[in-house]
Amino acid sequence: MSQPPAPNAPFMRDERAGDEELAQEAEELAAQLEELDGSARVRAEGRLGELLRMLDRYSEAETHLRAALETAVATGDQRAEVANRLRLATALQYQERHHEALEQFDLTEDAIAAHELEEDYSDFAAQHRGKCLVELGRVEEGIGELERALELRERKGDPELLASTDAAIEFARDLLE
Repeated sequence: MSQPPAPNAPFMRDERAGDEELAQEAEELAAQLEELDGSARVRAEGRLGELLRMLDRYSEAETHLRAALETAVATGDQRAEVANRLRLATALQYQERHHEALEQFDLTEDAIAAHELEEDYSDFAAQHRGKCLVELGRVEEGIGELERALELRERKGDPELLASTDAAIEFARDLLE
């Protein structure tokens, strides 16, 4: 039987395109931020935070994701609130702040339920929460979340999402062998 990953060990993190392309997009978005407000600002801050996370610039990512989340809540943009909570939780996870990430995933689940957005976002929350749990060494609990994500994604019928979740479950189960 192989050992579970060491606590905080990365688990199937996002693959990314060329850093130069991501950095250029991030630079362009950052330059536009001052001119934007409302929902356009939320979208730009959220995307910038996501790009910065993918570039391993976690502190900057967190700053922009928190700003996007704050503006989304203030403007009542429920979808942006949920999306940016998920992004923020992932950024915290990637900074090895797993317990804070799990708290943010809980808040995400609460927001999903409050805004009746289960069909659109619950599978993403379960998938990413499951990966976070696996990174903490809580592999069986993580598999449970990944299996919940799989069930939700089967209802969606998106082959790419199903393949991603299948791969995560297989990888996590291999850790228990």
